Formats: sequence, structure tokens, C-alpha cells
Amino acid sequence: MNETKSTRRSRDALEVAIRKYGHPAAISDLNSFSESSDARRVFLDATFTMCRDSFMDFTIQKMSAGGGDIQGYECADDGKKADMHCPLARALQEYGIRVDVVSEAFVSYLRTWLGTFGRPTPPKPTMLYQHEARVRYNKEQETMAKAKTGHTREMLSTSKNVTKEHHHVSNQVKWDNLKPVLIRDLKIFESNRGTFLEGKLLVEPFTPMVGCTTIMEDNNGDVLLVALYNFLPAGVSGSDADPIASAKIPKGCKVRIAEPFLKVFKDGSRGVRIDNPSDITVVVQHQNGGRDEMLGKFKANGNGLFQKKLYLGAIECYINGLRNADFVPTVLSNRSQAFIMVKDWKNAFADAAASLTIRPGCTKTWGRYKKSLEKLEQSLEDNLKGAESNDRARRFFEAALLARVNVDFSKDDNADVNLLKSKGNNAFKSKDYSTAIEMYSVALSLAGKTCRALLSNWAQCCLSIGALNDSLAGSAASLRIAFDEKALYRLCRSLIMLAEPSISLAILENVPPLLKNATVNKKKSKIGEIADAANIISGAMVSGSIRNPSKLFSVPCELYPYWSEDIETFMTGKKGRGVQAKVDMGPGHIVIVEHPIAFSSSNVEKDKKFLMSIRDKTIEDAAQSLLCAAIIGRVQREGLLANIVNRLFDGVNAKPLSPFGDLLPHISSTSPLLPSHHEYMDAKPITISPAHVEGLLRTNSHGGTGDGGKLWTEYSSLYPATSMFNHSKDPTCGHIVPNKADKEDNATCSILVTTTSVKAGEELTVCYHSDEAKAKINWGFKE
Repeated sequence: MNETKSTRRSRDALEVAIRKYGHPAAISDLNSFSESSDARRVFLDATFTMCRDSFMDFTIQKMSAGGGDIQGYECADDGKKADMHCPLARALQEYGIRVDVVSEAFVSYLRTWLGTFGRPTPPKPTMLYQHEARVRYNKEQETMAKAKTGHTREMLSTSKNVTKEHHHVSNQVKWDNLKPVLIRDLKIFESNRGTFLEGKLLVEPFTPMVGCTTIMEDNNGDVLLVALYNFLPAGVSGSDADPIASAKIPKGCKVRIAEPFLKVFKDGSRGVRIDNPSDITVVVQHQNGGRDEMLGKFKANGNGLFQKKLYLGAIECYINGLRNADFVPTVLSNRSQAFIMVKDWKNAFADAAASLTIRPGCTKTWGRYKKSLEKLEQSLEDNLKGAESNDRARRFFEAALLARVNVDFSKDDNADVNLLKSKGNNAFKSKDYSTAIEMYSVALSLAGKTCRALLSNWAQCCLSIGALNDSLAGSAASLRIAFDEKALYRLCRSLIMLAEPSISLAILENVPPLLKNATVNKKKSKIGEIADAANIISGAMVSGSIRNPSKLFSVPCELYPYWSEDIETFMTGKKGRGVQAKVDMGPGHIVIVEHPIAFSSSNVEKDKKFLMSIRDKTIEDAAQSLLCAAIIGRVQREGLLANIVNRLFDGVNAKPLSPFGDLLPHISSTSPLLPSHHEYMDAKPITISPAHVEGLLRTNSHGGTGDGGKLWTEYSSLYPATSMFNHSKDPTCGHIVPNKADKEDNATCSILVTTTSVKAGEELTVCYHSDEAKAKINWGFKE
């Protein structure tokens, strides 16, 4: 690689400083590199990056001691400037750092730090002792922080400068093409291409800040620190993250790491850093506790995170709990088969879908799902001839969601559920299917309370993060176990937000009379609101009056999604993709009402902590960092989100034209009544690299701030369809920002309305920023 004289001089100066103040192991690494090798270049650049990042620690320590604040803090001297005879001070100057504002105290701090940088990994007993000490210390600090009545802000930061290189394009790890490697054979600051590292985890994962760490022992008995980023749900850290991390990589499990990247961490220790969650896989799982015990623990942990509005963390707990369930999905699957035997395809299909939502790996249940799906489609075929795909999906969902189990649930709450299940099985064998259905139903109503709550709470969390298809599946599955007004509300709300108010109305109208009197009237503030909104939206859709904004402002803005049939995406030439009018439109025409598929918020004043990502010479703001972490984590599981994200431009790789139907979630986006997860989708999973997510957010995300330009914003959101509209200083469309009428959600929808008359074939544009100069800088516009 070519380098300038200035760059070469900077690296040479830093090497002199390392040889004078560095650890012998780091000096040994330098001696092993040739002068022109890439390894030497990366090592020196990484060392400087860590020097620069350590200044953040130094600053925070001084702020904590003085009670200062991050915003506006400058590294003024402490009465004594850095001594320019020091090789390290000269190296900092060569790298462009203004040593005239760097104090001797900082350079002294850095010299001490450099003496520990790159130290070798200690023996196993020492490493385990150090780990236990760190965990104890961190818990003590967390306890002390909670006991304080007032404290300064806490900044959780991660440097993205010294990480394994990932391409922006989607990349799937091909484990069969990798060969094993031992810890002792790993090369420092290299990705060790074509290899995988396998080992046993010796400790429960430690989650002090934005990532989590653990200790691996390879097959040769050597140990190494492993740090994982983008591994935990965004916003979850400390003790809140411990149960989630332990469920993923518990102590005792065996894991493999693809092309391990060995580096030196900011504290000077060596270890492997993982930024892409797909680069690690569990080979042998180890689980503590029985299934029922685990189910209750995950529910309790999820509820705790839910109360803190850490929805992604709560979802992780609820899904982990559901995956440990056995009795409920088995009984649902058995009841599905009983319904198949009596040719009740609606109930058979709904039960099979509910069972798979809880336990997706059951081959027998998949067979029942597919058979009942096929038969239900055949039974509806006469009414669906000539219907478009969306209308077919709508009729199918309505039929499945209206299916009810007509069973007398008067029962003894102390009845033996296993005995009820056994009676159901015996009745099935005797071909007494109605009795089998009754026994299974009563058993579910008695034994399924925890599972039903997990499903319903999961649905609410999915509503809160914009995962609408998952909310639909979770709430529908919950209602197959037993009726619950919360699950009913979440189901109907999901349907309206997926632009299906008519199905929501049909469900509400078919609630059994006794249940309606007992629950719906009592829940008027919730279910009544949903019914009113569904009526208004349905009428507006039928009459076409949705084009007029004034007709819909009586509906909470979070409830009405819409995109006009009068617009379409098209290729604009040098601008890439854009949106154009299909017909002539006047001003005031609503062209799109879109919910964000992912969003984050950052209330620094309230939360007293915020996340920063340091890259090159920039610091990504708090909400943007959280949004990036959230999407990277979610696309590992959510196939629909991965598909949509994969269609967005990341600033590097051009994307083909995508119609609005592929950018906005709808009921036919996923397999009927199943979540949007990869394991439920027919297509091969798409792996989205962190680099692609970071790039597309810089290109497509929307944010807002009320803090006067500090390092944090109030919110950041991703609107895939809205992002198709190109920028113009003379736009044809403008945003309507509705008042938030519903306080459950953290983000509002995006509403675009024409502001001028537009001719058919004319491009529809918006103004990204009122300052054209800033717009060109932020988004790279050339005109």
C-alpha cells in the first residue's frame, strides 16, 4: 500500500515511542514485521487509534473527578504543556494532534497505558481470577450508582476503527469452507482468513457496557478473551443484559468463531473481537435448569426489561422463554391434528401456526400447517377466483383469525393438565375427536397461562418497535391458548397498522357476547379506540377520501398506514431511484403514510447515559448509534426486516428498483400467521453486514434533535418507502408532522403530501435539509 511521507513519518515516530515505552510483547510483535508489511502498518495505526480513544477515558475521569459535563469539554492543560522531547508527544504531533492543548498529565497517562498495551494473555487461573474480580467490581459500581440520588451522565462508547473488515454487501459465513485454527496460531491484527476458532466458554458472559465479553479455552488448553458487539439488543447493558447474554452463550457451551480477528483492546489485553453476530455459532449448547423453571425466569426477566421500555431486550427474553416451552406447543399441535380429522381447516391451521410460533422446529407440526393451509385455500377458492394477491391474503387471514374453539371452559383450576392431555390423546385414538379437542382446550387454558403471557407481551413489544407481522403472529397465537383482551387489542392494532382495518372490525364484531360484555366494554378506552379507528379508516379507504388529510386527523397518527396507488418508484438516471406520479395530482394529495420499520430514541437528560460509536474522526450521535445497533441485532432474526434493509442503498452498492409493496410490511409479507423470522421463511436467509447497515443509515435514516446540535439526538428512524423520495431545493412534496395521539409508541409516522400540482410522469421530491450546503455535505448531493 502506498503511503505519503507524512504518514510514514508519523508511523516511524510512533514506533520509536513504542520501543521506548511499550510492553516487551508489543516490541516483539514489531520486530516480527517487515518495514513495508501491512501487518506493521495496521499495528501502528491501531496503536495510535487506541492512544486517541484513550483520551476519551482520560477526559471522562477528569470530568467525574471535577463534576464536569461532556458537552463543551476541552482538553485544556493542567498548568504544564507536554514535553516535546518525549518521543510519544512528538508522535502525537506527527499524527496531527495539537500538542499545544495536550497536557503533560495526559502524555504521562498515555506513557503508562502504552506500557501495558499488547501484553500477553495470562495463564488460565489468573485470567479467571481477573474476570471474577472485574464482575465483582462492576456489580459494586452498579449498586453504588443506583443508590445515588444524582450522578453525571455515563457515556457508553465503542471504537469502530480497529475492527475486522466487513464488506457492505451481504455475506453468509460458509463454515464448511473454513479450517480449524488454535489460539497460539492466530496472527495479531489479522482476520485469519479461511479459518475458524473453536473452544469452550469458561465463564458466564460479562456485560459491562455496550458489548459482552467471555473467556474461551481452545482444544489445546489455551485461553483467550472474546468480545462481542452488536450481540445484545440495543440499549440493554449491565445487569439487564446478563440473562440475555447467558441464554445465547452460556458457560460451558462450545462455540466456533469464523475468521477470528485478534487485536489488542483499549485496556491493553489481547483478544478476539466479533462485530458481526453471524461470525459466531454455538456448536454444543449447555442449559441450566428445567424447561418450566427457564420459562418462568425468561418471563420475569422480559417483564423487567419491558417496564424499562427496553423492548428489544424483552423480546429476546420472551422468545427464549417460548423456545423452552414444550407442553403448550405439543397440545396445540395435537389439537390441530384433531381439527384436521374433522375437516375444520380454519381451526386446524390457526392451531398449527400458533404451535410453530412457539416451537418452529417441529417437523410434524409443519406438516399439519401446510396441509391445513392447502385445504383452507381450496375451501375458499370459489370466493377467491380472479382476486388479486392482496385480496386473497386478506380473505384468508380473515377466515383463519375468525376461527373459534367452541368449548365449555367451566373447569377445576386444580385439574391435572397432564391427565387432561392424556385423556385427549386417548379420545383421539378412539376417533372421538370432539372430546379430544375439548380435553386439549381445557388443558391449554389451565397450563398455558405463562406461555400465553409470553406471546401477548412479545406482541406488545413488537408493536413498540414496528415489527408488525411478528405482533400479529404473537397475539394470534396467544388467543389460540385462551381469550385475553390485551391480546385481542394487540391483534386488532397490528392489523390496522398493516392496513387491514376491515379484518380488525370483523374480529371485534365476532367476539363472543359474554366475553364482549365482560371485557370489551370494560376496555372501552383501548378496544373502543381501535374499533373507532378501524371504522374511520375502512370508510376512508372505500370512499377514497384518504387522499384528503383533513378526513383522517381524528384517527391516532400511529394507526393509519397508506401509500397511494397514484405513485410508483422509478429509475431516475444519475440520481438512481426515485418516485414519480402516475396521474395528475393537485396540492394536498397524501402520497404516503408510513410507520418506521425501526427507530430509536435517546433521552440523555432522563436516562443519564448515552451510546457513542467512534469512527475515524467522527462520533455518531446517540440515537443513530442505538438505531444502528438495533437493526444489526434485529436482522439476525427478522427475515422480513433483512429483506427490506437489503433493498436500501448504502452509499456504495447500487440497488435495483423496488416497488413500494416490497418496502412496506403487509399481511402477505410473511407466511400466514407466522412471524417474520428467517426460520419461517422459504427463501435462503440474507446476511446483512454491519457495514451495510451503517452505510444505509447514513443515506436513508431520519432524525431530529432539540438540543442545539449536541452529540445526541432525540430520535432516529428508518422509513424505507419515504427514503425513495429524492432531495430537491424546490420540492413537490412536504411533511405533515401530526401530534402524537398515542403515547404507547416511541415514534410517529411519516406523512408526505403534495405541496404543488404534479403532472403524470413528474418526479415527486422532498427537501432533506433547508440548508442546501449542509444537505450536500450530509448526503453527498452533486446538485
